[in-house]
Amino acid sequence: MLVLKNIIPYEYQNDLVERAIASASQWRVVCVQAPTGAGKTVMFSIIADRYFKRTQKSVIILVHREELLEQTRQTIVNMFGINPTLIVAGTRSIRQSPIYIGMIESVVNRAHYMQEVGLVIIDEAHNAVFSKAINLFNNEIIMGFTATPKSSQKKFPMNSMYKDIVCGPQIQELIGIHRLAQNYTRCPSDVVDTTKLAIVAGEYDMFQMGQEYINPKYVLNTWLYYTKYAIGKKTIIFNVNVDHSLSVTECFNFMGERFGIQCKHVDGNTPSKERKEIFDWFAATDNAVLCNVGIATMGFDEPTIRCVVVNRATTSMPLWLQMAGRGGRFIDGEKDSFELVDMGGNYMRHGDWNDDRDWKYVFNNPEKPPTGLGVAPTKICPECFGLVHAATVVCRLPKVTGEECGHVFDRKKFDEQKNLGDLILVTRNLNPEALIKIHNKRDDYFVLFQMGRDIVTTIQEKKIWPDKPLVEELLSNYYEKTKQWHTIKFPEKPFTEKYHFNLAKQFLRKEIQSKFKGCQI
Repeated sequence: MLVLKNIIPYEYQNDLVERAIASASQWRVVCVQAPTGAGKTVMFSIIADRYFKRTQKSVIILVHREELLEQTRQTIVNMFGINPTLIVAGTRSIRQSPIYIGMIESVVNRAHYMQEVGLVIIDEAHNAVFSKAINLFNNEIIMGFTATPKSSQKKFPMNSMYKDIVCGPQIQELIGIHRLAQNYTRCPSDVVDTTKLAIVAGEYDMFQMGQEYINPKYVLNTWLYYTKYAIGKKTIIFNVNVDHSLSVTECFNFMGERFGIQCKHVDGNTPSKERKEIFDWFAATDNAVLCNVGIATMGFDEPTIRCVVVNRATTSMPLWLQMAGRGGRFIDGEKDSFELVDMGGNYMRHGDWNDDRDWKYVFNNPEKPPTGLGVAPTKICPECFGLVHAATVVCRLPKVTGEECGHVFDRKKFDEQKNLGDLILVTRNLNPEALIKIHNKRDDYFVLFQMGRDIVTTIQEKKIWPDKPLVEELLSNYYEKTKQWHTIKFPEKPFTEKYHFNLAKQFLRKEIQSKFKGCQI
């Protein structure tokens, strides 16, 4: 018996689905990018159901791990009442089905049994193993979904396999609408010096890195930083190799005994039954700690994780984002943030997890994407080792007790930053209603533009240069005043968010550039 759940797609999911379908109609083989946690399974389930109902041709969904077979099947059952056919090793007969879900090797070896297939959907499409499917299905529509459109192998760049890319929202956007949890990234200073590590085939030498990280000093550091930021929180730790992971597991079990904390290890060689038991234990235990080696990077979904420890370094931006993103699931009323402890200095190479990135550029320029593409300037708080914006004056990151860190940066500049705070307060206190009464004989949009002029004039008077963080803050305040102005000025007219946001943004930018010559924003 099928048990259905009411899963209603979000607006951004519907938007991405429509754009992905339009691109596939034109190009046939397309890549669809959306952050981890954006609901890629929901989106490609919608596409699969819609395609079958319109064409009566079957859909194949390819996944890269056994655990994802059932997870994907259940999503489709819940949303549409369709029970897909699973294709696994040992499958001998395949019934005709609207939707098939399988591992790549199992499907490739049995493709001739599946009739009237018109659409192939690939989950975690950046994994180069799926190139086999693209070579096998020459006439079918192929849609590859990934959070990071950068191939796992240089010889198979994404843009050599896919003809177009359609990008979804940025991580910060999803945090803003409570679809992802806010991360607090901690970057301890006494970690392995990666400049001493050799690079082999584009990645740090795994044996050499393992020898460094297994040093008792660094193993103990992992425990100490866990106790400083996340003790008692459900935690997943990504280690270098099996020996390193077992050492960390042993340390956590020894040190954690008096706290009632238990730690378990899983890797690619862990038997399926034992691995399932460990994952079930991890899901059910509030203060569980799970050490792993490369097994929980892609597709692993445990929303209750409250701390991620990346206990290794990597030259791969996708791998860094995949590991960090395991804590990013949002739970309404229960979880809106998580701790991210970077023991490998990965933020210096790849930026913070929630930074905006130009994925279209990454897709089209696979060989040499610029370092730190689109990432914000940052610095480390010496008190809590938190990663904060470079312009931060007082660290507001929470300690494990919940109170703010409170560290004050560069006291000599504090008065100037206080003026900056006063400036932001001034912009928030603009009064659209009073301005409309004063200028009631002016044209409809005069007050809106006057508020923008007043903001820029205040910057000039306080002699503060409008850098990017300041402009973003001022734009946010200006847009809020735009909404208030519209409600008062046009009470009967609907407010068009995108149009008025762009209007406010363009006017503010124009005013700043006219008053601050040479300003690039």
